[in-house]
Amino acid sequence: MSNNQHINEEHRLPDDLEKITGNAKPKFSKSKDDVWNDMMTKIYEQQTASKVIQLSWFKYAAAAAVVLLLSTTAFLRFYTESVSVPAGLHSSVSLPDGSTVELNAATELSFHPFWWQFDRSVKMEGEAFFDVKKGSSFSVMSKNGTTTVLGTSFNINGREDSYTVFCKTGKVSVQHEASKVVIASNESAQLKANGELEKRTDANGSEFIGWVDNQFIFNAKPLRDVTREIELQYDIDLNIVEDDVADWKFTGAFNRSNDVKQTLEVISNSMGLKFEQNSVGSYSVRKQNR
Repeated sequence: MSNNQHINEEHRLPDDLEKITGNAKPKFSKSKDDVWNDMMTKIYEQQTASKVIQLSWFKYAAAAAVVLLLSTTAFLRFYTESVSVPAGLHSSVSLPDGSTVELNAATELSFHPFWWQFDRSVKMEGEAFFDVKKGSSFSVMSKNGTTTVLGTSFNINGREDSYTVFCKTGKVSVQHEASKVVIASNESAQLKANGELEKRTDANGSEFIGWVDNQFIFNAKPLRDVTREIELQYDIDLNIVEDDVADWKFTGAFNRSNDVKQTLEVISNSMGLKFEQNSVGSYSVRKQNR
């Protein structure tokens, strides 16, 4: 036996194994085209899913940006700064444009500082003196009226049901419902009981704005109004015992820097009245002959 024949015989498969594998060939369930199409379909589906995710993220991001913008705008528009001055005190406020407000006792003021460049308006209840810088329209809104100016100085007394505006410089438009008047320097407008605004051209400025310098001047004012002002300036209670006394007219003045008893003596000596202290911060007012 030759060497080559010996080698070939050594490398021959066993007859049984050759029978089993002799006719075996790799079998593929899909053609090359099918495999290629499947692969491209998966790639397309992955790309489409990625685009959907990106689009969804963009929508959520855009919605979040809109919500943030609206929230920021609402905050800037409606954020309110408020000042409340209790009885017995005065205070000063500087507005965003440099305008100033002197607040009398028992007065509240509010405004929107971050929206000021779009809307120069304040809400006020009580009494205040305004010195307004020139610019766009400036409005003061109270329960009983609205005062509008461009640049001027004026005083508003809007306590309870009363409403009186005094113009120191410039011009002021005053409105209550359908009633409207325009007043100039040293003129005043007062809300009457019938709901109409009455214009006065002989106004005494000291009577309206003397309080800024702690001077309170009254010209034939009912005693009830005088005692109410004393209550506000000294943070006390004054009880007028006889009803008819409340209508008595008082002409005179008092200085807030004086002691409350000194002020009460000024009133009593000029009107034939007497003030009796009931307790700390509480007084009664009656006729001297009682």
